[in-house]
Amino acid sequence: MGRFVDEVFGEVVDGWFARTDALLFGRHTYDVMASYWPHVTDPKDATAARLNAAPKHVVSRTLTPERATWNNTVEVIGDDVAERIRALKASGEGNLQVHGSWRLIQALTEHGLVDEYHVIQFPTVVGAGKRLFDTGTPAGAFEVSDVRTTGTGAIAIVAAADPLPGGEPRGGRGARHRGVTGARPGS
Repeated sequence: MGRFVDEVFGEVVDGWFARTDALLFGRHTYDVMASYWPHVTDPKDATAARLNAAPKHVVSRTLTPERATWNNTVEVIGDDVAERIRALKASGEGNLQVHGSWRLIQALTEHGLVDEYHVIQFPTVVGAGKRLFDTGTPAGAFEVSDVRTTGTGAIAIVAAADPLPGGEPRGGRGARHRGVTGARPGS
């Protein structure tokens, strides 16, 4: 990914993290992020500051709360994931973001719990790879609100999940209180 990072890429990513009120991770992504970001302590690094300070929720059946030690990790969700995320969304205002965690994003998508996707597509082919949308993903449309192309050819897209016919948001969750943004750099 390093060769695709430029000024525009930095602006996009910094902007996305600036709007983060809380983070939601799957176990693997949490472990990767928790092994790196706590060691980035430069106060000028806005992304590190936000990642380290934001409340964190982890979806895992194997991680125990005692082992979830990254600063401000507030809960480990081990069961009833869709219902727990619905309750988390309803609990407050703000932007709940998912980074990486492709299986978690697939599950949230299946249950209609993603309001907006922030995706960076890199000009590479990696074979089969991990898919943001896989076989079995419910059909749907997107309303694209922003597209930026970096000088290295990466494309950053912000797209809202379009409501189902009749105006009800996916998953039948009623009014939106707290949005879940699924970000999967490199999709």
